[in-house]
Amino acid sequence: MNSLMKNILCLYRNNTNFIKYSCIGLSGALLDFILFNLLIKYFDLNYQYANIISVCAGITNNYFLNAFFNFRVKSKLLKRYFSFLIIGLFGLLLNALLLYIFIEKLYLGVVFSKAIIIFVVAITQYFLNVKLTFRTNRK
Repeated sequence: MNSLMKNILCLYRNNTNFIKYSCIGLSGALLDFILFNLLIKYFDLNYQYANIISVCAGITNNYFLNAFFNFRVKSKLLKRYFSFLIIGLFGLLLNALLLYIFIEKLYLGVVFSKAIIIFVVAITQYFLNVKLTFRTNRK
């Protein structure tokens, strides 16, 4: 048991940023998913408009939590935000395209499609943000 705890602590220490990024990403995805469903169900908003609003809310949530609590960056916050936002908007375009394909061409359900797409887009954005937005050797 003692060696198991040591292994778990070692794994956590070696992957702290990834684990925190994943938890923050989960909070943004949850915000995105809940807001998306509220907008289409209670406000009868078109799924593409609801998607734009919910994804932007998730992007902003994730940037501030990552900047201040995960990567703890204090420099070039506006520049980093725009980098994060551009990557997020790329994710939004990918999200919208995949939603269209899944719903309009493959005839999958809206909620099911959104759940799968959030996962695919989140992984793509993680790698881009680590390499571009939160790298520490920015010039």
